[in-house]
Amino acid sequence: MKKLPSDFVFALVGPLADSEKLVEWAHTEFRKSAGVLFIGVDRGVEILEASGLPISFAIGDFDSLSKSARENASVDGTFSGTPMIRLKRHKERSDLAYALAFCAEQGAKTLYAYGFQGGRLDHEFAVHLDLSEASRMIPRVVSVGERGVGFYLAAKHGPLKLKRATLSALRDSFRPLGGRKIKPPKSRQPDFVSIFPIGSEASGVRLRGLRFPASGGILSLSSQGLSNEIRSATIEVSLTKGRVALFFPA
Repeated sequence: MKKLPSDFVFALVGPLADSEKLVEWAHTEFRKSAGVLFIGVDRGVEILEASGLPISFAIGDFDSLSKSARENASVDGTFSGTPMIRLKRHKERSDLAYALAFCAEQGAKTLYAYGFQGGRLDHEFAVHLDLSEASRMIPRVVSVGERGVGFYLAAKHGPLKLKRATLSALRDSFRPLGGRKIKPPKSRQPDFVSIFPIGSEASGVRLRGLRFPASGGILSLSSQGLSNEIRSATIEVSLTKGRVALFFPA
């Protein structure tokens, strides 16, 4: 298979995505991007197809597709003519884990994951673990959705600098859609961020633009990083060892 261009943005679409919000976010977030590769993960490919956005690739065991969509996942290795990797139904890891590994193999530098927030508690916990694991190989890994925005950072890819206004715009992309009867809530900049280590404690941690700087440069596997107040227009996170996840709740 021909390798995908690594300088493109990789956007994974999962089974909990909403096709209308997907389109609105894509047109807003990627209007200035050189190129975006939309990859449907399991039932996410069906949602991606419904959105009308171009499908670059499909990955999954496709056990949750509708009957008509399963017919499009043909035996010749394509989904409606789109290249596809069909996974075994019984396996040790999730479809998302395989999709992330695929993107890492393609040399992805920036990856967004939409449609993976919510659902079963164990599934969502596994999503955070898989996205954090992917941050070892992919410099910028971001989860977006109705519950908020998450960034996953490994020590070797820091520091991570984030503008408060940019975070606000990204989070607001997934607020309720406007209409005649329902108006989207007024936008507000995020007041707090929660930063947690993944796998083991994080060391050499430096937090700038936040109220609490991380005592002794250590973030422990605890509530230590919960609801840290944002006090600057830009925040910066770096560490010398470990991985962290940053959450900006909706």
